[in-house]
Amino acid sequence: MKKANLPLSGIFTAAMLFLLVILPFTKNGFSQTEKPALKTEIYKLDNGLTIYLNEDPSLPNIFGAVVVKGGSKRDPSEATGIAHYFEHIMFKGTDQIGTLDFATEKVYLDSIAALYDELADASEEADKLNMQREINRLSIKAAEYAIPNEIEKILGEMGCAYLNAGTGNDGIAYFNVLPANQVEKWLEIYSHRFINPVYRLFQSELETVYEEYNMYSDNRFATAFEEFTAAFYPDHPYGVPILGYPNHLKYPSMKKMHEYFETYYVANNMALVLSGNFDTDAIKPLISNYFGRWKSGKIPEKPSAWKIEPFEGRQFVEQKLTPVKFGIRAYRSVPQNSKESVVLNIVNALMSNESQTGLLDELVMNNKLMMAQMISDRRTDAGGEYILFVPKVVGQSLKKAEDLIGNKLNDLKAGNFDESLLEAIKTEIIVNYQRNFEDQFNRGYMMITTFMTESEWEDMIDYPNKVKQITKADVLAAANNWFGENYLAFHSKTGLPKKPQQLKPPFENIPAKNTGEKSAYAKMIEEMEVPLSVPQFIEFGSPQQKTKDVTVTDITSLTHLFHVENKVNDLFDISIDYGIGTYEMPILNQVAEYMYLVGPEGLSFGEFKKELQSLGGSLSFYASKNDFTVEISGPKENTKQILDLAAKLLDKPDIDQEKIKNLYESAKTSDKINKKDPETLGYALYSFAVFGDNSQFLKDLTAKEIKSLQASQLTDALKTAMTFETAIHYSGTHAAEDVASILADHLNFKQIKQKSKSPVRNVYRDFSEPMVFFLDDKNAIQSKDYFFIKGDKVTESDKPLLNAYYEYLDGGMSSVMFQEIREFRSLAYATGASVYEPFYPDEETTLTSFVGTQADKTQEAIQVMHQIITNPPDQSDRIDMLRRALVQSINSKKPPFRQISYPVAQWTKQGYNSDPRKEWVKKYDSMSFEDIVNFHKNQFYQQPVITTIIGNKKRIGIEWMNDFGKVTEVRMQDIFR
Repeated sequence: MKKANLPLSGIFTAAMLFLLVILPFTKNGFSQTEKPALKTEIYKLDNGLTIYLNEDPSLPNIFGAVVVKGGSKRDPSEATGIAHYFEHIMFKGTDQIGTLDFATEKVYLDSIAALYDELADASEEADKLNMQREINRLSIKAAEYAIPNEIEKILGEMGCAYLNAGTGNDGIAYFNVLPANQVEKWLEIYSHRFINPVYRLFQSELETVYEEYNMYSDNRFATAFEEFTAAFYPDHPYGVPILGYPNHLKYPSMKKMHEYFETYYVANNMALVLSGNFDTDAIKPLISNYFGRWKSGKIPEKPSAWKIEPFEGRQFVEQKLTPVKFGIRAYRSVPQNSKESVVLNIVNALMSNESQTGLLDELVMNNKLMMAQMISDRRTDAGGEYILFVPKVVGQSLKKAEDLIGNKLNDLKAGNFDESLLEAIKTEIIVNYQRNFEDQFNRGYMMITTFMTESEWEDMIDYPNKVKQITKADVLAAANNWFGENYLAFHSKTGLPKKPQQLKPPFENIPAKNTGEKSAYAKMIEEMEVPLSVPQFIEFGSPQQKTKDVTVTDITSLTHLFHVENKVNDLFDISIDYGIGTYEMPILNQVAEYMYLVGPEGLSFGEFKKELQSLGGSLSFYASKNDFTVEISGPKENTKQILDLAAKLLDKPDIDQEKIKNLYESAKTSDKINKKDPETLGYALYSFAVFGDNSQFLKDLTAKEIKSLQASQLTDALKTAMTFETAIHYSGTHAAEDVASILADHLNFKQIKQKSKSPVRNVYRDFSEPMVFFLDDKNAIQSKDYFFIKGDKVTESDKPLLNAYYEYLDGGMSSVMFQEIREFRSLAYATGASVYEPFYPDEETTLTSFVGTQADKTQEAIQVMHQIITNPPDQSDRIDMLRRALVQSINSKKPPFRQISYPVAQWTKQGYNSDPRKEWVKKYDSMSFEDIVNFHKNQFYQQPVITTIIGNKKRIGIEWMNDFGKVTEVRMQDIFR
C-alpha cells in the first residue's frame, strides 16, 4: 500500500514518543565515536534558550525540534490534560498564521475563552449545556475568519515532512524534517509560532482529544498500564494519565491553559534541536535573530505535595483488565540522569536482553512462562524498574508466575551468572549505543531526551567507558540495593475494565471554510528567498560507479546484493530476503518464531546466543506476507565470526520438539488477545471482506495445528524458503566486492534455484455492488471502519498522478481527509488512507481508507468518508501546494542509509535502472488539477465501495447501514481460523 513514509504519524501522546525515545536509551545506552557527523555543539542564548546543533553535511535534510520542559506533570491537579490539550492548540496558528482578520476573529475567541472558563467552574448540567451551545454558536462565527491548519500548509509547501508533536510526563516536543535549503524559513516559522499562539478552532480539537481518549480506552493493555502507573505513583503527577481525567477533558479551562503557556513556554525552559545538513557558524546568527526574541520567565519550584514514598513490603494490587493474565513486579529506582543508571541498565540486561541470554529469558525459552521482560522507566524526578510477566494460558496462576520471577531475582542477587555473560552484555549495550546515533532522527530524539530529563550530553557521550568499567561486584551491589523486599506487585486477571465515560458534547459541526486562503504571513514566507536546491534522488548502479548511494551486484542470477556504505560507524547490517512469504507458506510464521528458540546442532541455545552476544552480533528472523527474512548485524571486526555462527544455525538448526510447546502457548495467547482487540478485529474483518479465503487471518495456522507440528517440519520449511531468489541488503564499511566474497564463503547460494514469488499478487474478491460487512463487538467503545475500492491497472504515466491523488487525499494535516474527518467534524482522532501502487503492470490499484470513531458517530463518519472517496477531488486551489509538496519533500523524506537500499531493490525488480521519481517530477511540474480529477474518475469513480464496521451493535445500530450497501453480519469464526 502507498503510505506516508513516516517514522511517526499523527499528533501523538508521550506514551508513543517515549517508547521511541527513552526506553531504547535506558535499556541499550549509547556509544562514543570520533565520526564528524556526531559532533554536537550545545550553548545558550542570552534569553536562556538551550541550543543543540549536530551538523552532518552528508544529508539533504535537517531534523528540527522545539522542546519544552514540564509536560503533563505540571498540569494543575484540578485541570489535568492541559499540557496535552495545548500541544494540539499549537497547530492552530498565531495572531498572524491561520487568520484572515485577527482583530475581528479575536472578539469571538475572547468570548469563547471566557465561556470555557465559566463552563469549567459550572455545577448545574443545564447551565453547562447552555454554555456549550453558546460556545458552539460563537465557534461557528469565529471559523469564518480562520484558515485551518495553515502551519502545516506552509511547512508542507516548503517540503517539510513528518510534522508531529508529543506530550510526555516531563516535556513536550514539536518536530519535523525539512529540506536543508529551507532552514531559515523554518527558523522564522518555529520561532514565531511560540510567541503568540491562538486558541482557534478549539471546539474541533476538544472533540478530537475525546476520540483520542476513546481510542486508548479500547486498548485493554493501555488501560491496565494506566492503572498500574496510578498505583506506582499514587502521590505524584506521574500517576495521572497524560490525556487527563475524563471530567477535566470535558470542561477544560482556557485560562489555566494560557497560564501553563505563559509559565512554561519560556526561553529558559525550552530548547532548539537541529541535526542535519547546515553550517554551524552560518546558522548561529540566524538562531539568535529569530529565537532571541523569545522572553524568559521564572520557572516554579516543584510542589512540595509531590511525593514518591518507598513501598513497605510487597504492596499488592489486583484487577480484572486484560484478555490474558499479566503481571508487573515494580521496584523504585533512580531518575534518568542518575549515575546509577549505567549499572542498573546492565543489571536489567542480565535479567532480559535482545539476545535472550538473561535469567528471565531462560524462563521463556524453557517454556516456564509465556513472557517475562525487564523494563526501565526512568524519568526526570524518579524511576522504576519493572518486570512484566505473562503466565502460561492454562494451568499457571499469576502468583506461581511471580514466584518464578522472584527466584530469578534471587539468582541475580546471589551472583548465579557467569562472568562471560556480563562481558557479553556489556558488548551488546555498547554496540546498541552506536546505533542510536546513526541518523538525524535518532540523534535528534537523543537531544530531546537529554534536555527533557535534565541529563548531561557529556555523560551520554562517555557512556561506553562507564559501561566498560562496571564489574560483577558493582552489579551485585546494585541488584541487592534496588531489588529488595519492598515493591509493587500488580496483577491483572482476565476481564474487562469498567467502560469509560463517554465524551461527546452537544456541538454542531463547524463548516469547512477558507481552506484555499492564505494569510499575509503565509504570503510573506512564500516570498522569502531560499538557496537553490535540486531533489537528491537515490542513485544506484554497479560497484564501479563509486558515487552511488546504492551499488547493485548479482552474486548469482538469483542472488542480488544491494550495498550501502556506512559512513557513521563500523557496524554492519545484512538483511537476507528470501522471495517467499507466509501467503504461500503460512508455516513460515512458526519457522521464524522457532529459530529464535534454538541453536545449531551440537551447540546449545544458551551457548550459541552467548557466543554471538560476546561478538556484539545479533541474528533475527521475520516472516511477512511476501518474504522470509534473516537479519545479521555486528561490528566489522567480527564479521566473519558472526557469519560463521549464523551459517551454522541456518545450515543445521537443532530439531527440538520441546519448542513446539512454546509455539503452541504463544499461539493460544495471541488468539485470546486478538479476539478481544478492536484494532485487530477491524483489520481481520477488512481482510475477510476484501480477500475472502485469501485473508492472511484465514491462512495462518491454528493453535491446534501448531500443537501437532513436528520440529522437523519447521526446519524443512526453512530449507525450502532458502531455495528462493534472494535480495541481500548490506550496509557497512566493507567494499561491495569483499561483501560478495565473504557472503559466498558462508552462505550456500547454490541451493537458490527458484524464482521469487515476492511480492504476492493481490487477489481480491469480485464485487458488482456496494457491500457492508458488520461484526458486533459488545465491548468496543469505538467502531473501527474500513473502506475499499478496487481500481484498474496503472500505467507508468499514471504513477505520479497516483502519488498526487494520495497527497491530496491524506498527505498530512492539510489533506482533505484530515480536514473533513478530523478538523471540521471532529469525528475521529485516527483516520487515514492508502493508495496501492501496483508492483506488476497487469495488477490493479486500490483505495483503502480508515476511521476509528465513537460508536454514536459511526453513521456520520461513514457518510463523510463515502463522500470523500467516491466524489472526484474538488478543491482545485490545492494544486500549487500539491506540486511543491511532492517535489520539495523528496529531500526531507530521503531514507536513512540503513533503509535506502530497499526501494532500490523494488525498482530494479520492476525494471527501472534509475530512480523513477526523476521522471515523476517532470509530471508534477506540469500536471493540472484536472489530471488528478481524471485519475480518480478513471480508477475509483462509481466503483462499488466495500465498507467494514466492527463495534457495539446496540450503540451503533444497523438499519442505516443499508444506505451504503448490502449488509452482511459476520461472526468471529468467519474471520479467524
